[in-house]
Amino acid sequence: MLLRLTHGLRVAAQAQNFPDEPSAHLAEYGVEVTANVSDLAAQWSTDLASWAIPNEILSQVTTPPWVHPVAMFTVEETIPDSISHKVARLVVPAGGTVLDVGSGGGRAAFALVPPAATVIAVDHQQGMLDEFAEAAAQREVRHEEFLGDWPVVAGEVPKADVVVCHHVAFNVAEIVPFLQALNTHAHRRVVLEIPFHHPLTHLNPL
Repeated sequence: MLLRLTHGLRVAAQAQNFPDEPSAHLAEYGVEVTANVSDLAAQWSTDLASWAIPNEILSQVTTPPWVHPVAMFTVEETIPDSISHKVARLVVPAGGTVLDVGSGGGRAAFALVPPAATVIAVDHQQGMLDEFAEAAAQREVRHEEFLGDWPVVAGEVPKADVVVCHHVAFNVAEIVPFLQALNTHAHRRVVLEIPFHHPLTHLNPL
């Protein structure tokens, strides 16, 4: 999807009319272009910091809140389609490769199989990567898994035709190098999906 940076990342295109060369059609799709990326990145970091869990609460937990139950991220046999999946699928060649950053169980990647025949996962939880590998084996597609945080491990990870990254960026304070590493790993397109509201926003009153 095409994105614009304001206080967050917002969808600025619809899949059914998405151009093969989106960079030539930014104005048509309403993307706000600004040269002042550093100010936007600083605002992003500030906004994320304002959501931080207070230390007096964090110090009392035994399991970090950013470690997610693997069972929540298992991939169903038939994955519901979405605009993000359609936009990515448009440019995945037959037998192509997909890199899924912050993969979880791999829903964003496996939605593109076929036409993709190779899927690559990056996640900071080994359990997620194990789930990803099992789902890939069930679908009989080639797969690789890399444990670690993006973009720290980016140098170890091969490039792909399409890079997908769903529901991850709201945990990334240093957004510019994160996005740059996504971009340099994609031969054809990066599809970044993020909700307008953090999925745990309902806990704010606590």
